[in-house]
Amino acid sequence: MGFTRVLVEGDALNIVSRINQVTPDLFSIGHLVEVAKFLMRGFQLCKMQYARREANNVAHALAKATLNFGEDLYWVDKCPDSVMALVATHYNACFS
Repeated sequence: MGFTRVLVEGDALNIVSRINQVTPDLFSIGHLVEVAKFLMRGFQLCKMQYARREANNVAHALAKATLNFGEDLYWVDKCPDSVMALVATHYNACFS
């Protein structure tokens, strides 16, 4: 898809914190954390930040929009209007 700069938000503070640590994660899910760190290095810039579950409306709406499909969906230039409205609200809240 050609993305070089990515912001990833997660609502599990413990996981976000572990991914943002520089030292290797040696806990039970450490291998998954290390895979995430490895994948993040494939971007010019990739940040992982915590988002409260209440602020995670965009991800919830996207997940809900795909429930009726039995295959992977990709929206690159345009997403459903209902989701786009949430994206605009989220963007304004983050950058105003």
